[in-house]
Amino acid sequence: MNTDHAYIGLGSNVNNPHAQLTLAMANIASDEGIEVLACSHFYVTKPVGPVSQDNFMNAVIKIKTRYEPQALLTHLQTIEKQHGRHEKRIKWGPRPLDLDILLYEGQRVQEANLVIPHPELENRAFVLCPLADINEEMILPSGIKLKQKLKEIPMDGIIEVVEK
Repeated sequence: MNTDHAYIGLGSNVNNPHAQLTLAMANIASDEGIEVLACSHFYVTKPVGPVSQDNFMNAVIKIKTRYEPQALLTHLQTIEKQHGRHEKRIKWGPRPLDLDILLYEGQRVQEANLVIPHPELENRAFVLCPLADINEEMILPSGIKLKQKLKEIPMDGIIEVVEK
């Protein structure tokens, strides 16, 4: 059976975000069609968008998966729902869990419900910082080196969580 590598962004800002991300990673790793290969540090970050809300906690994992992109998306959405995320929520509002497919084995997907690479990937320090923990030498879809992009993007309000 073929397997591909993908990078998944994780975020949460309600119901104990650290626990939400930790449990989500365990949920993802427990699926026999997915192997978690690497995990970034956790980062506390300012929310994006017009809604007043608590800070987020973000991380990125690298996985090996047997799922095609749409099937992986469906699986991740099931995990989000298990964590209390609902379809009818405020765009860019608070959420217990957000799982985004950032990259999938160099593939490009342009569908109504899924765009890979993630369209905001290179604009979001809260994704790029944890991605660099896993692969700082990565070449981004634009052709720019990740470590170069990190020098160019504002890092306001991003704090690495140091585990004790």
